[in-house]
Amino acid sequence: MNEREYLLFGILDLLLRHAESPCTALSLARDLGLTPTAVTVGLVHLEARGLVDADRVRLTLAGLGAARTLAVRPSESATRAA
Repeated sequence: MNEREYLLFGILDLLLRHAESPCTALSLARDLGLTPTAVTVGLVHLEARGLVDADRVRLTLAGLGAARTLAVRPSESATRAA
């Protein structure tokens, strides 16, 4: 996975996991180990595709569907961690 994919998929994954709690570009950056500027660029990129609301740092309905589709299943996650 290249850095851009890591950024975009990471944002979608974290927003899915934190769907019920507020997020900021700063908190996403900290969790992803990236700069807030990189995360902001990623959010704007995803917003242009209708997947997030960059100002609110929230998934759109389409983004929720995409994030759920891309989410790694727990069994795959455990296999990768081992």
